[in-house]
Amino acid sequence: GNNRLRYDQLAAVYENADPLPELTQMAPNVAEAHLAKNVAKLVPNRRRSTIQVGIGGSLVGIGEALKSKRLRIWSEMGSDWVLPVMSGPKPAAREGTFSFLHGTTALFRHADKNPNVRIDSSLVVNDTKVIAAQKRMVAINTALEVDLFGNTNAERIGDKVISAPGGQPNFMEGAAAAKDGKAILALRSTNKNGDSTLVLGLSGPTTTPGQHVDHVVTEWGATRRMRGMTAGQRAYEIALVAHPLHREALGKDALARGLISQKQYDKLLHSIVPAIQRADESVRVQLADQALAKNLLNPVQHVAIVSTVPAQPSANVAP
Repeated sequence: GNNRLRYDQLAAVYENADPLPELTQMAPNVAEAHLAKNVAKLVPNRRRSTIQVGIGGSLVGIGEALKSKRLRIWSEMGSDWVLPVMSGPKPAAREGTFSFLHGTTALFRHADKNPNVRIDSSLVVNDTKVIAAQKRMVAINTALEVDLFGNTNAERIGDKVISAPGGQPNFMEGAAAAKDGKAILALRSTNKNGDSTLVLGLSGPTTTPGQHVDHVVTEWGATRRMRGMTAGQRAYEIALVAHPLHREALGKDALARGLISQKQYDKLLHSIVPAIQRADESVRVQLADQALAKNLLNPVQHVAIVSTVPAQPSANVAP
Protein backbone atom coordinates (compact mmCIF):
# COMPACT_ATOMS: atom_id res chain seq x y z
CA GLY A 1 0.00 0.00 0.00
CA ASN A 2 0.94 3.65 0.35
CA ASN A 3 2.12 3.32 3.94
CA ARG A 4 5.87 3.35 3.32
CA LEU A 5 8.92 4.81 5.02
CA ARG A 6 12.41 5.19 3.61
CA TYR A 7 14.92 2.89 5.26
CA ASP A 8 17.07 5.81 6.37
CA GLN A 9 14.11 7.22 8.32
CA LEU A 10 14.07 4.19 10.64
CA ALA A 11 15.84 4.35 14.00
CA ALA A 12 16.05 0.56 14.36
CA VAL A 13 14.99 -2.56 12.49
CA TYR A 14 14.12 -5.91 14.08
CA GLU A 15 13.48 -8.97 11.93
CA ASN A 16 11.02 -11.57 13.19
CA ALA A 17 9.70 -14.69 11.50
CA ASP A 18 6.91 -15.45 13.99
CA PRO A 19 3.41 -15.77 12.47
CA LEU A 20 1.24 -12.68 12.68
CA PRO A 21 -1.16 -12.68 15.66
CA GLU A 22 -4.60 -13.91 14.62
CA LEU A 23 -8.05 -12.62 15.47
CA THR A 24 -10.14 -15.52 16.72
CA GLN A 25 -13.08 -16.12 14.41
CA MET A 26 -16.29 -17.75 15.66
CA ALA A 27 -19.02 -19.21 13.47
CA PRO A 28 -22.19 -17.09 13.65
CA ASN A 29 -24.88 -18.32 16.01
CA VAL A 30 -28.56 -18.40 15.04
CA ALA A 31 -29.17 -14.76 15.97
CA GLU A 32 -26.05 -13.52 14.16
CA ALA A 33 -26.92 -15.49 11.01
CA HIS A 34 -30.41 -13.96 10.90
CA LEU A 35 -28.95 -10.53 11.62
CA ALA A 36 -26.58 -10.85 8.66
CA LYS A 37 -29.41 -11.92 6.34
CA ASN A 38 -31.49 -8.93 7.40
CA VAL A 39 -28.57 -6.60 6.67
CA ALA A 40 -27.99 -8.22 3.27
CA LYS A 41 -31.60 -7.49 2.28
CA LEU A 42 -30.76 -3.77 2.44
CA VAL A 43 -27.87 -4.13 -0.04
CA PRO A 44 -29.00 -3.99 -3.71
CA ASN A 45 -28.58 -7.16 -5.79
CA ARG A 46 -28.05 -5.74 -9.28
CA ARG A 47 -26.23 -2.45 -8.74
CA ARG A 48 -22.70 -2.54 -7.38
CA SER A 49 -22.47 -1.07 -3.88
CA THR A 50 -19.41 -0.01 -1.91
CA ILE A 51 -19.38 -1.57 1.56
CA GLN A 52 -17.66 -0.98 4.86
CA VAL A 53 -17.92 -3.45 7.74
CA GLY A 54 -16.96 -2.48 11.27
CA ILE A 55 -15.55 -4.53 14.10
CA GLY A 56 -17.84 -6.52 16.40
CA GLY A 57 -18.94 -10.08 17.11
CA SER A 58 -22.48 -9.33 15.92
CA LEU A 59 -21.19 -9.01 12.36
CA VAL A 60 -19.41 -12.38 12.01
CA GLY A 61 -21.95 -13.66 9.46
CA ILE A 62 -21.85 -10.63 7.15
CA GLY A 63 -19.39 -12.03 4.61
CA GLU A 64 -21.43 -15.15 3.86
CA ALA A 65 -24.63 -13.10 3.64
CA LEU A 66 -23.11 -10.66 1.12
CA LYS A 67 -21.20 -13.08 -1.12
CA SER A 68 -23.92 -13.13 -3.81
CA LYS A 69 -24.04 -9.32 -4.13
CA ARG A 70 -22.13 -7.01 -6.48
CA LEU A 71 -19.67 -5.05 -4.36
CA ARG A 72 -16.64 -2.88 -3.94
CA ILE A 73 -14.97 -2.61 -0.55
CA TRP A 74 -13.87 0.63 1.11
CA SER A 75 -13.38 -0.20 4.78
CA GLU A 76 -11.13 0.79 7.64
CA MET A 77 -10.69 -2.80 8.79
CA GLY A 78 -10.76 -6.03 6.86
CA SER A 79 -11.23 -9.28 8.78
CA ASP A 80 -12.30 -12.76 7.69
CA TRP A 81 -15.61 -11.47 6.31
CA VAL A 82 -13.48 -10.42 3.33
CA LEU A 83 -12.75 -14.04 2.31
CA PRO A 84 -16.22 -15.14 1.11
CA VAL A 85 -16.76 -11.73 -0.50
CA MET A 86 -13.48 -11.67 -2.48
CA SER A 87 -12.99 -15.40 -3.19
CA GLY A 88 -14.27 -17.84 -5.79
CA PRO A 89 -14.49 -17.76 -9.60
CA LYS A 90 -17.04 -14.93 -9.52
CA PRO A 91 -16.35 -12.97 -6.32
CA ALA A 92 -18.85 -10.41 -5.09
CA ALA A 93 -16.00 -7.89 -4.82
CA ARG A 94 -12.94 -7.99 -7.03
CA GLU A 95 -11.14 -5.19 -5.21
CA GLY A 96 -10.95 -3.81 -1.70
CA THR A 97 -9.28 -0.84 -0.02
CA PHE A 98 -8.52 -0.96 3.70
CA SER A 99 -6.58 0.89 6.40
CA PHE A 100 -5.53 -2.41 7.99
CA LEU A 101 -6.27 -6.13 8.10
CA HIS A 102 -6.83 -8.16 11.25
CA GLY A 103 -8.00 -11.74 10.95
CA THR A 104 -6.74 -15.28 10.60
CA THR A 105 -3.76 -16.59 8.62
CA ALA A 106 -6.19 -17.39 5.78
CA LEU A 107 -6.92 -13.67 5.42
CA PHE A 108 -3.23 -12.74 5.48
CA ARG A 109 -2.45 -15.34 2.80
CA HIS A 110 -5.30 -14.06 0.64
CA ALA A 111 -3.95 -10.51 0.90
CA ASP A 112 -0.28 -11.36 0.42
CA LYS A 113 0.92 -9.99 -2.95
CA ASN A 114 -2.72 -9.68 -4.04
CA PRO A 115 -3.03 -6.62 -6.31
CA ASN A 116 -6.78 -6.47 -5.62
CA VAL A 117 -6.20 -5.84 -1.91
CA ARG A 118 -5.03 -2.26 -1.36
CA ILE A 119 -3.87 -0.77 1.94
CA ASP A 120 -3.98 3.00 2.25
CA SER A 121 -3.59 5.52 5.03
CA SER A 122 -6.50 5.96 7.42
CA LEU A 123 -6.22 9.66 6.60
CA VAL A 124 -7.60 8.70 3.19
CA VAL A 125 -9.77 5.64 3.87
CA ASN A 126 -11.47 7.18 6.92
CA ASP A 127 -11.93 10.64 5.44
CA THR A 128 -15.65 11.43 5.63
CA LYS A 129 -15.66 13.35 2.34
CA VAL A 130 -13.85 10.52 0.56
CA ILE A 131 -16.32 8.01 2.01
CA ALA A 132 -19.27 10.13 0.89
CA ALA A 133 -17.84 10.21 -2.65
CA GLN A 134 -17.95 6.40 -3.00
CA LYS A 135 -20.69 5.01 -5.25
CA ARG A 136 -23.67 3.69 -3.30
CA MET A 137 -21.72 3.63 -0.04
CA VAL A 138 -23.15 1.19 2.52
CA ALA A 139 -21.66 1.43 6.02
CA ILE A 140 -22.39 -1.56 8.29
CA ASN A 141 -21.46 -1.10 11.93
CA THR A 142 -22.52 -2.40 15.32
CA ALA A 143 -22.81 -1.07 18.86
CA LEU A 144 -23.41 -2.00 22.46
CA GLU A 145 -26.81 -0.32 22.45
CA VAL A 146 -29.00 2.02 20.44
CA ASP A 147 -31.72 4.30 21.81
CA LEU A 148 -35.14 4.98 20.34
CA PHE A 149 -33.83 8.05 18.52
CA GLY A 150 -31.17 5.97 16.71
CA ASN A 151 -28.23 7.29 18.75
CA THR A 152 -25.64 4.56 19.26
CA ASN A 153 -23.15 3.74 21.99
CA ALA A 154 -20.27 1.53 20.84
CA GLU A 155 -17.83 2.52 23.58
CA ARG A 156 -18.82 2.13 27.20
CA ILE A 157 -21.37 0.59 29.55
CA GLY A 158 -21.37 2.70 32.69
CA ASP A 159 -17.73 3.11 33.73
CA LYS A 160 -16.56 0.04 31.81
CA VAL A 161 -14.79 0.89 28.57
CA ILE A 162 -15.49 -1.74 25.91
CA SER A 163 -14.11 -0.12 22.76
CA ALA A 164 -13.15 3.14 21.10
CA PRO A 165 -15.15 4.91 18.38
CA GLY A 166 -12.64 3.97 15.68
CA GLY A 167 -13.83 4.83 12.20
CA GLN A 168 -17.52 4.22 12.88
CA PRO A 169 -18.55 7.90 13.16
CA ASN A 170 -16.69 8.72 9.92
CA PHE A 171 -18.21 5.90 7.91
CA MET A 172 -21.75 6.34 9.21
CA GLU A 173 -21.66 10.08 8.50
CA GLY A 174 -20.06 9.52 5.09
CA ALA A 175 -22.56 6.83 4.06
CA ALA A 176 -25.48 8.97 5.24
CA ALA A 177 -24.18 11.81 3.05
CA ALA A 178 -23.35 9.65 0.00
CA LYS A 179 -25.57 9.58 -3.05
CA ASP A 180 -27.77 6.46 -2.72
CA GLY A 181 -25.82 5.65 0.46
CA LYS A 182 -27.03 3.73 3.50
CA ALA A 183 -25.80 3.92 7.08
CA ILE A 184 -26.73 0.66 8.81
CA LEU A 185 -26.43 -0.04 12.53
CA ALA A 186 -26.70 -3.80 13.11
CA LEU A 187 -26.71 -5.41 16.56
CA ARG A 188 -28.07 -8.42 18.40
CA SER A 189 -31.32 -7.53 20.14
CA THR A 190 -30.06 -8.69 23.55
CA ASN A 191 -26.72 -8.67 25.32
CA LYS A 192 -25.05 -11.63 27.03
CA ASN A 193 -27.20 -11.03 30.13
CA GLY A 194 -30.42 -11.16 28.13
CA ASP A 195 -31.07 -7.42 28.49
CA SER A 196 -32.37 -5.43 25.55
CA THR A 197 -29.75 -3.58 23.51
CA LEU A 198 -32.51 -1.29 22.21
CA VAL A 199 -33.06 1.14 25.06
CA LEU A 200 -34.89 4.30 26.00
CA GLY A 201 -31.64 6.06 26.96
CA LEU A 202 -27.97 5.23 26.39
CA SER A 203 -25.86 4.20 29.39
CA GLY A 204 -22.68 5.52 27.74
CA PRO A 205 -21.50 8.14 25.24
CA THR A 206 -23.04 8.71 21.82
CA THR A 207 -20.67 7.21 19.26
CA THR A 208 -22.88 7.88 16.24
CA PRO A 209 -25.79 10.35 16.42
CA GLY A 210 -29.19 9.25 15.18
CA GLN A 211 -29.16 11.56 12.16
CA HIS A 212 -26.34 9.42 10.73
CA VAL A 213 -28.26 6.13 11.12
CA ASP A 214 -30.59 5.17 8.27
CA HIS A 215 -31.49 1.66 9.41
CA VAL A 216 -31.34 -0.21 12.71
CA VAL A 217 -31.16 -3.97 12.16
CA THR A 218 -31.46 -6.88 14.57
CA GLU A 219 -32.07 -10.59 14.08
CA TRP A 220 -35.79 -9.73 14.19
CA GLY A 221 -35.78 -7.39 11.21
CA ALA A 222 -34.75 -4.00 9.88
CA THR A 223 -36.34 -0.61 10.27
CA ARG A 224 -37.56 1.24 7.25
CA ARG A 225 -35.25 4.04 6.13
CA MET A 226 -35.48 6.49 9.02
CA ARG A 227 -34.01 9.54 7.31
CA GLY A 228 -36.57 12.34 7.54
CA MET A 229 -38.81 10.54 10.04
CA THR A 230 -40.18 12.26 13.12
CA ALA A 231 -38.88 11.24 16.55
CA GLY A 232 -42.08 9.25 17.14
CA GLN A 233 -41.80 7.39 13.86
CA ARG A 234 -38.16 6.52 14.55
CA ALA A 235 -38.95 5.32 18.07
CA TYR A 236 -41.71 3.04 16.80
CA GLU A 237 -39.59 1.65 13.97
CA ILE A 238 -36.71 0.83 16.34
CA ALA A 239 -38.97 -0.71 19.00
CA LEU A 240 -40.49 -2.90 16.29
CA VAL A 241 -37.14 -4.71 15.75
CA ALA A 242 -36.47 -5.18 19.47
CA HIS A 243 -36.53 -8.66 20.99
CA PRO A 244 -40.20 -9.78 21.30
CA LEU A 245 -39.84 -10.34 25.06
CA HIS A 246 -38.71 -6.72 25.54
CA ARG A 247 -41.14 -4.92 23.23
CA GLU A 248 -43.91 -4.42 25.80
CA ALA A 249 -41.61 -2.83 28.41
CA LEU A 250 -39.84 -0.71 25.82
CA GLY A 251 -43.18 0.39 24.39
CA LYS A 252 -44.55 1.30 27.83
CA ASP A 253 -41.54 3.49 28.54
CA ALA A 254 -41.78 5.14 25.13
CA LEU A 255 -45.52 5.73 25.57
CA ALA A 256 -45.00 7.23 29.04
CA ARG A 257 -42.39 9.61 27.60
CA GLY A 258 -44.70 10.61 24.76
CA LEU A 259 -42.36 9.18 22.11
CA ILE A 260 -45.02 6.93 20.58
CA SER A 261 -48.81 7.07 20.42
CA GLN A 262 -51.29 4.65 21.98
CA LYS A 263 -52.03 3.30 18.49
CA GLN A 264 -48.32 2.62 17.89
CA TYR A 265 -48.03 0.96 21.31
CA ASP A 266 -50.99 -1.33 20.52
CA LYS A 267 -49.44 -2.28 17.16
CA LEU A 268 -46.17 -3.02 18.94
CA LEU A 269 -47.94 -5.42 21.30
CA HIS A 270 -49.70 -7.12 18.38
CA SER A 271 -46.32 -7.73 16.74
CA ILE A 272 -45.05 -9.95 19.58
CA VAL A 273 -46.91 -13.19 18.79
CA PRO A 274 -46.18 -13.13 15.01
CA ALA A 275 -42.48 -12.51 15.78
CA ILE A 276 -42.36 -15.58 18.03
CA GLN A 277 -44.22 -17.62 15.41
CA ARG A 278 -41.52 -16.73 12.86
CA ALA A 279 -38.61 -17.37 15.23
CA ASP A 280 -36.06 -20.03 14.37
CA GLU A 281 -37.20 -23.52 15.39
CA SER A 282 -34.19 -23.89 17.67
CA VAL A 283 -35.45 -21.10 19.97
CA ARG A 284 -39.19 -20.92 19.24
CA VAL A 285 -40.42 -23.17 22.07
CA GLN A 286 -38.21 -21.49 24.66
CA LEU A 287 -39.42 -18.07 23.51
CA ALA A 288 -43.04 -19.20 23.69
CA ASP A 289 -42.51 -20.51 27.22
CA GLN A 290 -40.92 -17.25 28.33
CA ALA A 291 -43.63 -15.16 26.65
CA LEU A 292 -46.34 -17.22 28.38
CA ALA A 293 -44.68 -16.65 31.76
CA LYS A 294 -44.66 -12.89 31.04
CA ASN A 295 -48.33 -12.96 29.91
CA LEU A 296 -47.29 -11.78 26.45
CA LEU A 297 -49.34 -14.57 24.89
CA ASN A 298 -52.20 -16.73 26.15
CA PRO A 299 -52.22 -20.54 26.64
CA VAL A 300 -54.01 -21.15 23.34
CA GLN A 301 -51.42 -19.14 21.43
CA HIS A 302 -48.65 -20.93 23.33
CA VAL A 303 -49.94 -24.38 22.36
CA ALA A 304 -50.35 -23.30 18.73
CA ILE A 305 -46.76 -22.04 18.56
CA VAL A 306 -45.22 -25.04 20.31
CA SER A 307 -47.08 -27.42 17.97
CA THR A 308 -45.24 -25.91 14.97
CA VAL A 309 -41.91 -27.28 16.19
CA PRO A 310 -41.29 -30.98 15.45
CA ALA A 311 -40.83 -33.06 18.58
CA GLN A 312 -37.22 -34.04 19.21
CA PRO A 313 -36.58 -37.80 19.37
CA SER A 314 -35.82 -38.94 22.88
CA ALA A 315 -32.27 -40.11 23.53
CA ASN A 316 -31.69 -43.82 23.98
CA VAL A 317 -31.15 -44.60 27.62
CA ALA A 318 -29.16 -47.70 28.55
CA PRO A 319 -31.02 -50.09 30.88
